[in-house]
Amino acid sequence: MDLPGYGYARAPQILKESWRKLTEQYLKSRQQLRLCLLVIDSRLGPSQKDLDHVAWFQKLLLPFFIVSTKSDKLSRVELKKSIDHTQSFGLQVPVVAYSATRGAGRDHVWALLNPHIIRKPSHS
Repeated sequence: MDLPGYGYARAPQILKESWRKLTEQYLKSRQQLRLCLLVIDSRLGPSQKDLDHVAWFQKLLLPFFIVSTKSDKLSRVELKKSIDHTQSFGLQVPVVAYSATRGAGRDHVWALLNPHIIRKPSHS
């Protein structure tokens, strides 16, 4: 799922609040939801909104992991600091450094996704 209004949405506060309620309802009621990915810009680290979503995931017992994007924009030292900062919140979930440009972290993300994918039996 890609959450409405997440990030830098320019919308009236009342509309953003309705999105929050819609998102919470979705997380509570979507029985097919098997795993959540929290996408965080590695240059910024987790925002309060990100931590609020983590609280929802934990409250609803939804498995999740964190994808720390744009890892190619940071030096190795900066990326390690970013990952350490994200892990410092004690979330007890994998944090995967990812770069769409370089493909770094792609295999790790798929390895974490695969156990949650339901495959239909093939008809031979």
